[in-house]
Formats: sequence, structure tokens, C-alpha cells
Amino acid sequence: MPAYDWNTTTFAEATAIKAIDSHTYEGNFPDDWSIGKVPNGGIVCGNFLAVAKLHFETTLKAQNQPHTIAFHTDFLRRTQEGPCRFKVTDTKLGRQTSVIHISMSQGREEVVAYLTQSNLITEEGLSLDTGFELHPKPPPVDLVKLKEDKDEHWERRAEMPFASFRKAVTKLQFHFPRNGQPHRSIGDEWVHLNTGERITNQSLGFIADMFPMPVESFRDRENPYDSKDPEKAKKRLAIYWYPTVLLNIEFKKLLPEEGVEWLFSRCKTKQIKNGRMDLELTIMDAEGDIVALSHHVCLVLPAERNIAPRREEGRKERALFAPSPVLVPKIEILPAIRTCCASRDEAGNTTAIHGRDDGGEYRVCHCFRWYLVTYHLSHRYYSHHRRYSPVTGIASVTVTVTMMRRAHLDPRTLYIPGTFMAAQHGNAGDVFPFFREDAP
Repeated sequence: MPAYDWNTTTFAEATAIKAIDSHTYEGNFPDDWSIGKVPNGGIVCGNFLAVAKLHFETTLKAQNQPHTIAFHTDFLRRTQEGPCRFKVTDTKLGRQTSVIHISMSQGREEVVAYLTQSNLITEEGLSLDTGFELHPKPPPVDLVKLKEDKDEHWERRAEMPFASFRKAVTKLQFHFPRNGQPHRSIGDEWVHLNTGERITNQSLGFIADMFPMPVESFRDRENPYDSKDPEKAKKRLAIYWYPTVLLNIEFKKLLPEEGVEWLFSRCKTKQIKNGRMDLELTIMDAEGDIVALSHHVCLVLPAERNIAPRREEGRKERALFAPSPVLVPKIEILPAIRTCCASRDEAGNTTAIHGRDDGGEYRVCHCFRWYLVTYHLSHRYYSHHRRYSPVTGIASVTVTVTMMRRAHLDPRTLYIPGTFMAAQHGNAGDVFPFFREDAP
């Protein structure tokens, strides 16, 4: 395995979860499990599976449903390296299966998932042999020889294309067919973890997101996943980023608790069009049993999109808050500004902003939907931009504080320039705090 200039962590370390309360958990995405600056979707899925496991070992232990049998996740926004928080909702608790919803946030909601739990040890019912086989059949394998890279039909890949950018791929050792892939739309592989760990059901989320990328197989005459020279393959291709839009996994078999060393995976795509592609994975063990099935919807984007600065709306300080039963907005952005309330017409539309501080009354200003107003309050100017969508029920407010000439400052008031933002779910009249957008 080549040496890389970054610190390395194990899968267990990258999916370590801490309980905050019965339905809230915290984790952390290490940078060595990323693609560019974005955590690999597979390690994100691994964290979701770890949250579900811990939740059913503690809060829902009485359900006796420790195993995830189905997993659906939507990647709403680009994630980032570092701390993350998970919020669990017990959607449906049943005798045979239970369903939970998990939302992951890093200052904003970024990934959501539904997980179906059951007990794969006690599971029983009708079983029929469907005679399923992979077509074309993959070459046979001798796992003892494969470990020494002496298998007749499979060879070890020393390094995957663009490994310095796609750091997460260095966590697996890949073995590809010596005679090349059966088709450009197909990627066959035998894999094991480079971290010294064995593969369990908890790590299947990561395994399901590691495969030869079909886009790169079609873009050149020679399939880069057939080439024995990774440097030659890299020179032919521009770097692309393939963010996952959604990922589904169905868990068919419970792997041993101690895990297995090797798994086989076949990745297949049916269409790549307009920057979007499907991916279908079949994961099998050494006995030929189906361990998991997975389906992805992915985008094909320039690598620059991965490392580009985030938009203002993505800053951590702008968190979403649940609705409050109080119907009058209470805005506290500085010690000098105590409260601010809104007048509304019979239809409930905001028509004016009122407020007070230690220096006196605010000047009343009309505020209409999708309309920007500026008003003078005491000795300070504020730009108040309020938007409310009756369709989504989301209201957002931005207040910009601008320093005036020193002679106009009120000595009793602490003036701090900056932009303060707030967002909420619910009605325009609900309570919501402001957060300093440009805070250090």
C-alpha cells in the first residue's frame, strides 16, 4: 500500500458515535475518509448505521431489533469534514420491523435517512431458491492466493486513480479481473479493508460506495480499471466528482459478528446522461450468498464543485429551529436591543415592525413579503429583509447593522456592526433567534 501524507483513522474511529440524549447523537467525519473536501457518502452511511445500532441497543433495546434490513438516504446538501449531529425520530415501532428517521446536520440539515430494523437471527418465513446468478459470471477466486496477489484470475490494484484527491479509496484494497472487466458498464472487484479491520454489516454502507467508476471506464479507449499503470490512467482523465443524490441498501445476510475479510461486489450502470447516472450494486460473500443490494443516483460534476466555497446560506451559524407556540416574534440580537414585534392584518400578514430598546422607540416601518425595507431606529440604521413563502411555510430574516458616524452614537448602547440571520420552520409569527453571520 502506498504511503500518503495525511493522518489515517480506522473505520471504527470514523464511525464512533456519542449519545447526547435518548434521540440525539454526535459523530465526526475525519478528513482521510473524504473525496476532496467532502466526506465520502459511504462513510456518512456508516455513521447512520452506527447511530441506528446504538439507538436500538439503548433507547429501543426492548424492541430486540438490532439489525438494519433496509436503508434509504437522501443527500440534501454537501457535507463537510468535522463534527456532525444526528436526530432520531421513532417513526414506527412494530413487532417484526421498526422504522426510524435520522436527520444529520452540521449547522444545517444535510442528510436524511429512513432505516428499517429487524432481527436477522430470529427472522423466519417462506424461503425459495430463485436460481439467481450474475451474468456474465465473474472469474473464480482463491482467497488464500488472492491475499498474496497470486490468484490466477484476479490481481491487486496498487493505487486507484486520483487517490490523493479521493482519499477514501485508500481505505480498501481492490482486486480486479486480470483479463479486464467484462464490460465497460460493469465493475467487478474483491475488496478488503486496509485498516486492519474486518467487514461487518456496519461497514456495508462504505463497501456499497466503493467501486470502479463507470464514467471513467467509458471516457477513454482503455478502461483505467483494467490498466496496470495508475499514473498512465490518471494522465488520460480529468478529475470528476460523483456526489450521491440518494443511496438505498437492502441487507440480505447477517455477516459474522467478528466480520469477514473479503467481499465481492459488482457495480453496473444502465445510463449516463445529462450529468446523472444510476448505479446498481450486488455484494456477495465468499460462499456466493447475496449480502446486500444497493442502488444509487449520482451526479457527474467537475472536481472544482467539491472544493468550492460554500454559499452564505450554508454557514453553521444559520441553524433551523422548530416552531414555538408563541405567536409574537421576539428578536434579541444585541444586549441593547430588547424586543421586536410585528403588527399583522386580519389575514395574518406582517404589516409593520415595532420595537424598543434603552434609547426609545423604533420607527415603525412597513414590511411586505418579498420586499426590502430600511428603517432608522434610535441612532442606528438597520436593513431588514423578510421573506416568507406560503408554500413551504419557511420564513427567513436578515438584519444588517451598520456603524454610523461616531457623533451619532448613543453612549448607553453597545454598537456592533455585522449581519445577523435567522430562519425557522412554521409561521411567520413564530419565535426565532438571530445569529451573527460574520462571527469568528
